[in-house]
Amino acid sequence: MLGAVMFVFLFILRAQQGGFGWPLAVQSGLAAVLLVFARNPDSRAPLRERLLAWLSAFLPMGMEVGRIQAWAGLPGLTLTIWAMLALGRSFDVAPASRSLVMSGPYSLVRHPMYAGELLSLIGILLLAPTAQNFGIFVLFVLALLMRIRAEEKVVAGYEQYAVLVPWRLLPYVW
Repeated sequence: MLGAVMFVFLFILRAQQGGFGWPLAVQSGLAAVLLVFARNPDSRAPLRERLLAWLSAFLPMGMEVGRIQAWAGLPGLTLTIWAMLALGRSFDVAPASRSLVMSGPYSLVRHPMYAGELLSLIGILLLAPTAQNFGIFVLFVLALLMRIRAEEKVVAGYEQYAVLVPWRLLPYVW
């Protein structure tokens, strides 16, 4: 429930920003709603990996982004929101086993929400290539790789899903 409260707070902050803040507000509001109505998990990743997931979720907020650069993240944000909607009640920030979703963007890659987040950050980094942004991007990628590993271990039926959808983030690459 604390996670939902944090995302409601983010929704309010982002909505007040206007401009690109609105698409981010939609993402935050959707995350809050999905967390409130999420199914109870059958199992969860260890605490260390859950904390890492929450850290990686908020790391991008430390990036230096101007109004123009923020719009470079819109394609990735769109993919992220689509993946969140496809997950529905299976959404969570931390790796947990709810019900395995294989429809929508999850029929193309196994981690489309993470692919969308990466796409957003790459777009921002290309237009605002500061040392701070690069450092946050590297930390985010490392945390995301660990998050992917943790999720793949804890989600029931994942091995069969990996056979059906072989690509983690980018079709025909990885």
